[in-house]
Amino acid sequence: MKTPLFLITVLTFFTPQRIIAQTIINNNSEVFGSWTLDMSPIIIDGLTIVPKGKELIIEPGVIVKFLASNGKHHGNEFSFGSESVGYLRVLGAIKAQGTKEKPIKFTRKGKSGYWGAIVIENSNSPNYFNYCEIFFANQIWRIYDGTFSINGISFENSKGEIRNSRIENCRSIGVSLRNSEVKVFNTVINKNYIGILLYTTNSTIENCIVANSKYEGILSRYSNSEVLNSIIWGNGLGIDVKNQALIINGQLTNLSQLDPTVMTSVSYSLIQCKKSDIEEKLKLDHNIYSKNPKFVNASSFVLKPNSNCIGKAHDGTNIGLKN
Repeated sequence: MKTPLFLITVLTFFTPQRIIAQTIINNNSEVFGSWTLDMSPIIIDGLTIVPKGKELIIEPGVIVKFLASNGKHHGNEFSFGSESVGYLRVLGAIKAQGTKEKPIKFTRKGKSGYWGAIVIENSNSPNYFNYCEIFFANQIWRIYDGTFSINGISFENSKGEIRNSRIENCRSIGVSLRNSEVKVFNTVINKNYIGILLYTTNSTIENCIVANSKYEGILSRYSNSEVLNSIIWGNGLGIDVKNQALIINGQLTNLSQLDPTVMTSVSYSLIQCKKSDIEEKLKLDHNIYSKNPKFVNASSFVLKPNSNCIGKAHDGTNIGLKN
């Protein structure tokens, strides 16, 4: 039985300096309404669902902590229905509106391990994450069928935006966009297993940093998406295009049904590979290839004055993050 919002446990701790409150959301709970700063941190101890037709609003400065596990990458604790990790399934709508001074943080409960994921499913509502930080996510396995997983922050058949955010240290895919229309703008996607998955999607990646992924920075599969004014650097592989058979809605797709002319475009961006490595798989225009972007440091991604990215965006500004 799902736990309604008004039965969620709120605990208050008293210290000599201040009162510390936290809100605990038990496994298999439904949530909607507002998560306010005085409820923070929000502790998610299993599956939490925003029901269809409902909306969850998260206010600036709220910290959301998910139950984490040190288990295997594809272990049973990361399977759908498990109580071993926390994860958020949005069937309605979510609006996580932080600010530069008070970002919203989604992270693990405790100092080790990884939690599940955030997934927005079948939602045409205005879903957005602005000034959010998503750290130490992993994946939820078999959420739809025996082979399908959701990773990090995932949009499935949905619309939305991710702006001015940071997605780091995820033990799977940082941003997964499947059959969706999503704009990712001015966002750092750093130190994940895979940075971004574009899977039969029509989305835009603009003024982003996709860096230091263990494997692909961007993995594209039959997508008509656009990468613009972005830096893809320091990944195991910069951009990879895999056009093998796809499983959509549990069914193996006949490749002859897919349009071979559909390609992701990459323009006015810095890419860590040679043009010849990808020019037959992607639409390319005014890119910089295999040149160090020259960051001031490895965490802020601010460009040095002599960077190759200065003034090279499509509008004459810099490639990479906006100020």
